[in-house]
Amino acid sequence: MLLLGENSAFRRTYAARSAAAAASARRDVNGALTYLPKLYPGAISEICFIDQHGGENARVVRNRLAPAAELSPNERANPFFVPAFATPYGGAYIAPPYRSPDTAAWVIGAAAPIHTLDGSKPAIVHFELTLDSVRRLLPDTLGGAELYVVDRHSGSIVLEQDHAPTNTQALGSGADHHFMSLTRGGTTSGLRTVGGRRTAFARLPAIGGNANDWLVVAVARGGGVGPLGGVPLAAFLLVGVALLLVILTFVLRSRAENELEREALTDALTGLGNRRALVADLPRVIGERRALLVILDLDGFKTYNDTFGHPAGDALLRRLALRLRESLPPAARAYRIGGDEFCVLSPIGVMTRGDVERVATLAMVEQGDGFSVSCSFGSVVVPDEAASGDEALRTADRRMYAHKHDRRLSPAHQSVAVLLRAVGECHPELGEHVSDVVDLALAVGRQLEMGPGEIAVLRNAAALHDVGKLAVPHEIIMKPGPLDDQELEFIRRHTLIGERIVAAAPSLEHVAPIVRASHERWDGCGYPDGLAGEAIPMAARIVFACDALGAIMQDRPYAPGRTLSEAIAELRRCAGTQFDPDVVAALIAVASRPDGLEIIAGRRAAAGPAATES
Repeated sequence: MLLLGENSAFRRTYAARSAAAAASARRDVNGALTYLPKLYPGAISEICFIDQHGGENARVVRNRLAPAAELSPNERANPFFVPAFATPYGGAYIAPPYRSPDTAAWVIGAAAPIHTLDGSKPAIVHFELTLDSVRRLLPDTLGGAELYVVDRHSGSIVLEQDHAPTNTQALGSGADHHFMSLTRGGTTSGLRTVGGRRTAFARLPAIGGNANDWLVVAVARGGGVGPLGGVPLAAFLLVGVALLLVILTFVLRSRAENELEREALTDALTGLGNRRALVADLPRVIGERRALLVILDLDGFKTYNDTFGHPAGDALLRRLALRLRESLPPAARAYRIGGDEFCVLSPIGVMTRGDVERVATLAMVEQGDGFSVSCSFGSVVVPDEAASGDEALRTADRRMYAHKHDRRLSPAHQSVAVLLRAVGECHPELGEHVSDVVDLALAVGRQLEMGPGEIAVLRNAAALHDVGKLAVPHEIIMKPGPLDDQELEFIRRHTLIGERIVAAAPSLEHVAPIVRASHERWDGCGYPDGLAGEAIPMAARIVFACDALGAIMQDRPYAPGRTLSEAIAELRRCAGTQFDPDVVAALIAVASRPDGLEIIAGRRAAAGPAATES
């Protein structure tokens, strides 16, 4: 019961901000409610999810999910209602036996408030355990004694080992009151003669949340017949008391706690881990090793759901979840953390960051007649980029929204657009140059099989690699002849200035180091830091080579630009010194394709005079 109340599906019913999210939460609630009766067949006759105002949100009776028309609008009169809402988190309430209005069986009601992040109690989860299922669990004394459970205040029989409770208005039998003598005087245990037979009794120890005060009674059968006829009554009594304690503890803390905990950490629809599982796993992973956290949010799923209906939407989510799980390495884990939001937590080693991003995003794609579903994503390496689980989730979530290109402009795109507009206003001649560098750099990045996240970063870095030239005087930018040493030093400061400008936008902070390194050389002779080889970010190496190709082919006031074949020959000559050889090979491969030639042809047609140093 306690773990069931912790299930996030109940909480999400109240947190849902859209019809799709609410429908998803309702489906998960129904799955959680049907799970417990299947786990204990015949014992739990009814289980329901009840709002604080008394209305039922969902109900399962004898393994049947009740349709909305059958849900009760007001359960406030039930004996468990008020005490259940008064129960603190981490506890459960067991009501005195009552006759269920839905099944007509005598039951013990148990309820617990659902766990919410803000500490409110909007609802409870409640189930009914049949008294007969408890009776059947009482030990067989093999004729040595009859076992009873008696209400300590009234003397009424609650359970009688030899007789099942009948579906009548009164609980127990006509012989109830012959145990009244056991309840007098405040005695909690002892051995007496009742109705001519030796009788042992003991009060059931108090358990927090249990509203019942019961005696367990063992009565010797006439003549002491049976295989255990010589066993002392106290032995039967102790067995009965111990067993009832186990049963009541089961109501509060299920004997299948491990299975219920697994259920509480599993998304009912897809079988993936849920948000609670992710939150539990993150701190452990951060403390053990480097790992990649990727949040994936489906694009086009709402349209699919509205077009084909919720059953088809559920089937799609299950297919995508299966593909996601199968695409990942064994050490990685996939989660469904919202209606159409998934997550991956994968150690870095067997697969690179780009590899994980690529296989995860490809798994989230499905197309057909009249629909196209894909995903936006954001990733973060822990603990390198985030030292805590909360920080990792916030960072990945922010980056996911920054990559949602097919929806409204993200903060990153807004920042890029503002900065490019500023560059265009100050230096109009740089506008088309930037656009061409972006197109060519993206083509090279794809040729090198960079992951979607790396491609997104490359796009922004290529667009902003010259933003520092905002601080360079127009006269230097447009000088018709070669630059002198002082002017060259001024130009070379533009990468540092660009880094500071870009880093001022939080959504672009991860792009700033690439802008700074966009003029570093493979041999370490570039600027501003003299980085060499693999120490230079891959995106910066790509931007540098693509920018150089444009500079080689660009017309100057004092000399015409070179042809494409001449520019490629120059890149080959400088591969391994000025440029990364792998990047040069990829750039040449792009330049040999029709789409690459189209990009380069556009650059050549738009080229104009420019300063010598770019």
